[in-house]
Amino acid sequence: MRWFSIALFALACTRGAKTPEEARALVAGGDPRLIYDLVDTQTRWSIDATFKYHQQALSAIEESYPSDVQAREKARFVDGDDVHAFLAAYEARYRVIASGDKNALVQESGRWRWSGMRPQWDDIKLRASHDLDTVRESAAAYKRAAK
Repeated sequence: MRWFSIALFALACTRGAKTPEEARALVAGGDPRLIYDLVDTQTRWSIDATFKYHQQALSAIEESYPSDVQAREKARFVDGDDVHAFLAAYEARYRVIASGDKNALVQESGRWRWSGMRPQWDDIKLRASHDLDTVRESAAAYKRAAK
């Protein structure tokens, strides 16, 4: 069974799923690193944007917030070395994949992609954008107070 998962991983990473069955098998596996490569373009954009917003918020907190509040404020955000690691860490914390529609598939460029998390990630992206705005406003206030 493990070799089958490895073969599906290689297929998804290089070309995407050829059939709905392949896509569903990858979704059923629930591996966030595989799922990222399988999601549809719109969902991927939302995940990418959320990753970027979280990274920017974490940087702003580290640069401008007092050290005694940094840990508490940073705890709201998910960190990762890259978007794959970010999605894995986000999934470990919030279980978004499990809440997605396992049968929501779309065809893009002749491959099957999973769109079952699109509504959730659109909302997550919007919240992350608002959180980043709040962090930037707070960072500016901390900078003004420090002068």
